Formats: sequence, structure tokens, C-alpha cells
Amino acid sequence: MVQVHPPGRMSRTQIYLNIERPDFTNKAQGKRGPFAPIIMALQTLVSINLWQLRQKNYPLLYDSGIFYRTIPPARQWYDIPTLLKVGYGDCKNLVAYRVAELKHYYNIDTKPCIKWKFIKEDRDGHPLIDADGDPLTILLIHVMVLWPNGTIEDPSKILGMGGEY
Repeated sequence: MVQVHPPGRMSRTQIYLNIERPDFTNKAQGKRGPFAPIIMALQTLVSINLWQLRQKNYPLLYDSGIFYRTIPPARQWYDIPTLLKVGYGDCKNLVAYRVAELKHYYNIDTKPCIKWKFIKEDRDGHPLIDADGDPLTILLIHVMVLWPNGTIEDPSKILGMGGEY
């Protein structure tokens, strides 16, 4: 069913995208390997943010008051207006904002990059276990900005993410 709204009375729409967790048991094709669908989704969010920046001047990420926050599992993908409304975002949201603003305001072609690792222990070195008491391994993914010269920028760290990745 399609809802038609009178001019000037558009409602906000949420779009949901389900991406299956990367499969490390099979050799994925391409240089991005098992993260290719996540990179594509990040590039799409960057494109949406670029379009929004062409429609309206939003503040630069680091001047916006937005801070880093995540509530695992990190399933919310926020565009710029949503980030400004809620006031926080996780690594993928902050990176998509930053990459878009660097392209829009400075014509710098940065891109999202992913760093990942499997963890089997908590921060205190205790083994992770599931509800049945069995050993648990978690895939931890972190998104950062890759500059053309190879430098990595971490907006999450700049905006309040604690700890070390």
C-alpha cells in the first residue's frame, strides 16, 4: 500500500536492510572478502548523506554535538538528520557522516574501512560463555575513515569511544 501525502506534509520513512553476518568458513570472492555487503551498505549510507548535504547545510560532524554511543547489537543505521536528532551514533554512522562531509565540503575522497577481530574473552580476560555455559566467540567489527594517503581517522575515538580496539 502506498500512502500519498499532501505537498509539504511528508512523513519520515524508515528503511530496513538485513545483511547476513560475514561467513568466514568459505572463501568469499573479491578483495573485500566477507565484508563486501557491509562495505556496500556503508557506501550507500555515505551516498544518502551526500545527497542530504546537497539539500541542506548541516554542521560538520565534529562541530555537531554528536557523540559516540552504541547499544549492541548495533543494528541502527542513521543518516545525518537522524544522527542530529538522536545526538549520538556508533562507528558506522559517524564514519558515513564524516566521509560524506569530507567529499561534499572539501572534495576529499575518503572511504569507510573495516577493522575486525574475533574475541573470546571480556576486557578482564574472562572467557566469554553463552547461556548454556559453552565457550563463545564474538566477531567485533569497527568502522573507520581511510584517507587517500592511507591515514586512518577514527571518529568514534574522537567523539568519546573509550578503550582500545
